[in-house]
Amino acid sequence: MARIPRVVGGVAAIIVACLAVVGFFGRSGPTTEPLREVKRVVILSVPGLRWQDLEALDTPNLERRLMTSALLSIRSVGPETSLLEGYLALNAGNRLEVSELPADALEPERNERGWCLAELAASATASADGDLNGARPGALGEALRAKGLSTAVYGGAPAIAALMDESGCVVTFAARDSVRIESDVTLVEYLGLEATDVASDRTAIIGDLDAAIGRLDLGGDIAVIVVAPSAVNDRAEVTVVGVDDGAAGVGDRPERLTSAFTRRAGYVTITDLAPTVLQLLGADAPDAMSGAPMTRTGSDASDAAAHIASFADLADRVMFRDRAVGPVSVVFVVLLALCGAGALGGRRRIARMLAPVVVACPVVAFGLGATAYHRLPLGFYVCIIVVLAAVLASVAASSLSRLGRWAPTAGLSALLWALLVVDVVTGGRLQINTPFGYTPTIAGRFQGFGNLAFGLVGSASVVTAVVVVLCRGDARPQRAGATRVELWWAAWVGAISVVSVAAPAFGSDVGGTLALLPAFAMLGLSMSGRTLSWRRGLVVVASTAVAVVGLALADLARPADARTHLGRFADDLLHGEGMLLVRRKLRGNMAILTSSFWSVILVALIIVAGGWCWHRRSTLAASFADHPAVRHVAMAGTTAGALGFALNDSGLAVPAIMLGVFVPWLVAVRVPVATRAPR
Repeated sequence: MARIPRVVGGVAAIIVACLAVVGFFGRSGPTTEPLREVKRVVILSVPGLRWQDLEALDTPNLERRLMTSALLSIRSVGPETSLLEGYLALNAGNRLEVSELPADALEPERNERGWCLAELAASATASADGDLNGARPGALGEALRAKGLSTAVYGGAPAIAALMDESGCVVTFAARDSVRIESDVTLVEYLGLEATDVASDRTAIIGDLDAAIGRLDLGGDIAVIVVAPSAVNDRAEVTVVGVDDGAAGVGDRPERLTSAFTRRAGYVTITDLAPTVLQLLGADAPDAMSGAPMTRTGSDASDAAAHIASFADLADRVMFRDRAVGPVSVVFVVLLALCGAGALGGRRRIARMLAPVVVACPVVAFGLGATAYHRLPLGFYVCIIVVLAAVLASVAASSLSRLGRWAPTAGLSALLWALLVVDVVTGGRLQINTPFGYTPTIAGRFQGFGNLAFGLVGSASVVTAVVVVLCRGDARPQRAGATRVELWWAAWVGAISVVSVAAPAFGSDVGGTLALLPAFAMLGLSMSGRTLSWRRGLVVVASTAVAVVGLALADLARPADARTHLGRFADDLLHGEGMLLVRRKLRGNMAILTSSFWSVILVALIIVAGGWCWHRRSTLAASFADHPAVRHVAMAGTTAGALGFALNDSGLAVPAIMLGVFVPWLVAVRVPVATRAPR
């Protein structure tokens, strides 16, 4: 029997080691093939084109060009992307926006360089300097001109922004009626869909569009890119992109596009367009481009109709998620507030009933990501989350309550931790397009842990790490430290959590890693009965820095097209550009602090709570001494929340979402069962 803990510890160590090897040295993202190099590229720009349009109509010429395709995230700097900003981002291969321009700024002038929008180029450059994204307006056009390649634009004047060089010029510009495919890179613009949502009008426009594409004389050894650089009425939507590079046999079977930026099959961003054009022509993308060349990967669809239908369904899912995130968040916050208010206001029974329901809500929300939940009515979907959370809480109560009053909430926290870890290790399918995950319309992340998911997995991991302390009896005053079993369990949970968050092939979350490592170090100090000193604090900081540097070097050693943002950030640091990212994240964090009334209220509540804790510090110290698990979670949770706020660009969202686990757990552990006084 004495060997059992050693055997269990050995198995746990093997699990962590295997995950680390796969996470740090395995390939992140799908297996892909590069697009074929060609002599010329034609870009067919169709602003406002949706996958749902193509599913409902017969468009043989468009379908032919979209056999290798993806959902396109058009997000630039702001939540909405105008057509002009879409063209500028396409050209720069990076996010940027432009302030309002006078009407004559979009009237091209002809000079020795061609047709130019000099005022637009100057305004875009000024905006890029203020955006801190490192964007260089006209980067694609400048790279093409440096390589001796000609550019032509047929359409409206704003379309010049898609291929202009740094001075705002393209070689050829004319109306679409006079299209001649003679230049090395040609953009043909088809307007109409971006301005209407009327079904009959869109049907007629798409019919004319398909016929017009069929009449184009494109010639041979050419790649055709179909792209919608903006959505209908500049809304935050995903649109259409496809690349037909003429590779033998490829056009006969559907395939999906991806890129090293998204690392997810079927998703690319508008910033990936410029590197793709250059790769098709055998040129390298400049460093100012944050996007990556598109590559092809397999598709589950058997034919063009199924291929288009799958993307139309995926686009519907994205739109539904974006509509659902608000109501789901409100319900979650209301339940959390009622739970906390009930505990403070003497409604103990209500607080204890709500605690496991609150924790179960994100479990259900992520779990439903494996279903076609987007086909439900929005109100019914929100109700389903609450009902299933209540059912899950009831099941947990009936099966775990015998372990203690804390067990249902702690058990659901452990379930949340396990669900998120298993999901991210197996590809993160539940992360994208779910209310507590991320969305391509924001395009901050397409793979790994987002900031909200990190907040949930970080807080749930801390709670899970102290489960054994509660199982073995929490009220053990003035203990010198945790038992060996408790320490080993916490170490195993911490190791699994850090690997899943940090590994490039899994969570790939730099800020999360920098927050979670010190949090578990603080947890280890607390559980071992040691106090925090300056020397130990420096050891924690140094250990965290060494670990993150090691992760960065491991990611930097990978091929450039396989690196995550950690490796790209390390590369930027080596080239002296890393501080741009740091400044941008700091500015984003500060902007969130004052972005809304609720942000200000949350800051005020945190300050008030901090003052209350300081005023009651002697009482809290006595409570911590009597309840070690609460002390452990308080130290680790405060560390994770504070660093999560400081090191992630979502700022307050990280500690705020952590409260969704910590508050119910504290209610379950510390709020006693209400009893009736004898008559």
